[in-house]
Amino acid sequence: YMTFGRQKDTVVSNTEKNPRQLIQDELNRDEKLIWADAPISTRRHGLSAIPVALFGIPFFAFSVFWTWGAANIGGGAPGGVNVIFPLFGIPFLLVGLSMLLSPFWKMYKARFLTYAFTDRRLIIRQEFPTIQTQSWPLSKIKKLSRNGPARGPGDIIFAEVQKTGSKGSVSTEKIGFIGISEPKRLEDEIYSKLEW
Repeated sequence: YMTFGRQKDTVVSNTEKNPRQLIQDELNRDEKLIWADAPISTRRHGLSAIPVALFGIPFFAFSVFWTWGAANIGGGAPGGVNVIFPLFGIPFLLVGLSMLLSPFWKMYKARFLTYAFTDRRLIIRQEFPTIQTQSWPLSKIKKLSRNGPARGPGDIIFAEVQKTGSKGSVSTEKIGFIGISEPKRLEDEIYSKLEW
């Protein structure tokens, strides 16, 4: 079992959870755990949501403007129009607010992530808001890239998922071990197991 030294300026302090123990139950009988750890930097998770947050600024501003305008329609005429019509703006306000807060949400969720590398696959285990475990067989990994300094915090990206929006727009989500310690060292270990 390989362990890398953690840096002193870590952002996440998960002393109550042991990544090795959390992953152990996920392993098959003859599968060997090589590395397991949690992100040392939640900030890198938040940065990945910045484009969504930037789009959320005009979306939320327009929603506020529209809802305020709907509340003032009719110049204070009697009836329920001034109360009911602005209610249609509430879903848009909530969507815009969720986009604005998405970096903070991703940073918070990162505190409940565990990453693992075995002799067969790469694993991401999420404990919040629900427990989910995803894995990528090493035989399916076609590309590996590293972001950030060699000693971390940095990222190792090993998969991409294309998402299609409601209006046909396509976005690519990069998947990997985000905000980890010693990414260069782990990258070398993963390369040694890949059959390229």
